[in-house]
Amino acid sequence: MKKKRVQEKTIRPPEIKYTHISIIFGLLIFTCILMSVITDNFFSTKNLTGMTRNFMETALLALPMTFIILTNSIDLSVSGTVAMCAIFLAKINLVTGNIVLAIAITVITGILAGALNGVVVGYIKIPSFIATLATMFMYGGIAQGVSQAETLTGLPKTFYILGSGYFLGLPIQLWIFAVAAILFSFVLRRTEYGRNLRVIGFNPESAVYAGINVAKVHLINYVVSGAMAALAALIFVSRISAAKSNAGVGYETDAIIAVVLGGTSISGGYGTVEGTILGILLVGILRNGLTLARVSSEITTIILGMLLLLTIIISGNTGGGVIKKHKKEK
Repeated sequence: MKKKRVQEKTIRPPEIKYTHISIIFGLLIFTCILMSVITDNFFSTKNLTGMTRNFMETALLALPMTFIILTNSIDLSVSGTVAMCAIFLAKINLVTGNIVLAIAITVITGILAGALNGVVVGYIKIPSFIATLATMFMYGGIAQGVSQAETLTGLPKTFYILGSGYFLGLPIQLWIFAVAAILFSFVLRRTEYGRNLRVIGFNPESAVYAGINVAKVHLINYVVSGAMAALAALIFVSRISAAKSNAGVGYETDAIIAVVLGGTSISGGYGTVEGTILGILLVGILRNGLTLARVSSEITTIILGMLLLLTIIISGNTGGGVIKKHKKEK
């Protein structure tokens, strides 16, 4: 009986650290005030709408990235997946003239790309950093090869509604993200699958003893990530009215930064979708405001890196607490 109680305690994931979320929320408010001071039109309707459109693809990628990082894994391949799906979408449409078929194949492509990652990480057990780094280059190379590094256009005008249309006064992709965020939050907070994610990240060995199919969870996570990358590609192509082989470059970095800024442990075990949303907003607002202030992209990247490091140090979100707790209980 005592051994059973010890095992149950070991596989219980740690509580969510709301202190980190409070810090990010405070930073978000401060950043909004700062950007309104150093720029002239930060709070203009045109700028806010444009800003929302520009970081929605990254926001969609950050949602499944939260689940993946919760299990102490990573997905660097999302940028390559976005590029490959974007090129496939435009190429198939040019060849067949059927945008519905092109969209269907694009989504299937994203799912298959994610499934490959899931099999390699979950079943072959190659470390996720190495596995997804390899597939990032592979998918990006496919995009370049199929497009011959050319920009592809010619999609029907009705398709552009996805990336430039409005519903009830708000960009359509914002509504898509809102629905996706609600679903991801529900899964993480209210379902057994969400609990399994935290258990795997907190203590993978105990997860196996508890009967959790860890490999299957990894596979599902990466399949969902691939599907969301395909959705991001659809929105990207619709937004700029063209497909490029460098679509999605840097998306993986911003998505990871947003997730970690939002309080998800870099060693797995705890995190929230709500925190990720705050991280997304902070990254998007910073990039937009610094661009309006005519700050170079290089300096912006440096500032984001410094902010990430500082936030982790202040909040203690280094993952060390999870690791120490795991060792102590063992």
